[in-house]
Amino acid sequence: MSICSFDIFDTILTRSVLTPSEVFHICGMRAVQFGWLSISPKMFQIERVNARDRSCKFIEGGENTLDEIYDELADALEIPQETISKLKNLELEVERELLIPIPKAYQMLAEARRSHSCILF
Repeated sequence: MSICSFDIFDTILTRSVLTPSEVFHICGMRAVQFGWLSISPKMFQIERVNARDRSCKFIEGGENTLDEIYDELADALEIPQETISKLKNLELEVERELLIPIPKAYQMLAEARRSHSCILF
């Protein structure tokens, strides 16, 4: 069996922002507009990044889930679970909005599918 693998981010897909953490700033702006947060969008961005970093310390191998990150964020900011659920969904929505395919990805995938029996992402 011939296998070809691709990283998803920055190989197949990218975000239409300069840095991945800008997603969190956008989430913070919307969450403030919706009345879900009383901190600034910039502070939410910082706290979201910090929550990811802190939650990695408790996970074997350093790979954490969105739930684990938001559990850490809920503890740090004392946010109710109902709001945490909304924030997680908001982050996924914003990510979907900002994802764009890398122009050469379709051609790379087509070539890989012709020459390999299995493609991994």
